[in-house]
Amino acid sequence: MNAIDALVAYSQDQHAFFDSLTATNPVLGKTVAVTTKFSGGQQLNSVPDVATLYEKVRTIPEVPNDWILDRLNALIADQNHNQAAHLTLQVLGDKRPVESDPQDRLIQLLQDIAQQELHQTIPTGGSAAGTDASELTKANPDTTVVVFGPGNMTAHQVDEYVDLDIFNAFVTLYERVLMAYFE
Repeated sequence: MNAIDALVAYSQDQHAFFDSLTATNPVLGKTVAVTTKFSGGQQLNSVPDVATLYEKVRTIPEVPNDWILDRLNALIADQNHNQAAHLTLQVLGDKRPVESDPQDRLIQLLQDIAQQELHQTIPTGGSAAGTDASELTKANPDTTVVVFGPGNMTAHQVDEYVDLDIFNAFVTLYERVLMAYFE
């Protein structure tokens, strides 16, 4: 069997599964799945015996990770049975979705002091981006986490940078937040 063909068939089933998910989190939105890498074959004149698919999935609390993994494993079992494929699933990072209460004291302090320091309104919201929040909340799921820092539109690019004056403004901002929080 051509490993690429088997993986393409699974990929189509997997995308149909993710497209069928309708649950939405008011802050994080829907579950987001993105194929980030697909490779297979060794040369032009041989049938590929190995193919690999990488998928990045941003989950939400309403659709538990374990439930998603069960469904993906069922799709793989179907492919392996019906197509005589030999697919396996390896989870490289099981990151749980994280959300914090926007009315939490830490978030309110950060928002108020940031507005004073930066002279602009600081909205609260969510992001499907990956962060360390999932790791930070493993030991204590009730920990309040906030993703907030200096930056610009160069994130995740070769020439990513932060202006020094903005960096220093955030140092002052963080100092004020910590002092207020722990007084």
